[in-house]
Amino acid sequence: MNLGAFREDPLADNIIYLWILPSLAILGFMFYPEAEPIAVVIGSAVIFLMIVLSVLMKIKNWRYYLGFRGLAAVIYLDLTSVFMALTIIRAGGGVVISSILLVMLILTIFIALRFPNFVLTEANEPRTKIGKTIVSFAYLGSAAAAAIGYWSVNGFGASLVLTIVFVLFLIVIALAHASFRLTLKRSE
Repeated sequence: MNLGAFREDPLADNIIYLWILPSLAILGFMFYPEAEPIAVVIGSAVIFLMIVLSVLMKIKNWRYYLGFRGLAAVIYLDLTSVFMALTIIRAGGGVVISSILLVMLILTIFIALRFPNFVLTEANEPRTKIGKTIVSFAYLGSAAAAAIGYWSVNGFGASLVLTIVFVLFLIVIALAHASFRLTLKRSE
């Protein structure tokens, strides 16, 4: 298995702790709006497997391989988005909305893996209307986060707020998958 170039980088240790991000989404899935035994079992098992993967990364020095580091990052980001969609189902958003979100996730991953240069170029220098719109969301940053927090407190409902956060998170997913694909191309 080609894990990519080996580079002893002190920042490589940061990937070990990335399991915390999907764990937050999993905790939301397990306990929001109320704890269900099956959700707790599934969530606990996935968190345990992520911790085992992180320990293996540390022991076997897999974190120093660029390809494996990218693979771990996209796995953790994908798990975050899948459990966000499952949390939306449990929050009352419905199976249809979550199914649409999961289809959007799959399309995002497909586009990012199929056209990585286009995705990264649009992120750095947007030329199309879609690229400019996506980058404008990034410029809003903290203002968008404040608006989302305000909406969630003032009654728009958790399912709507989580859906907005999920759609914005797809941008991160696209960039991570495109970067991972280009890392694999360079290591071949």
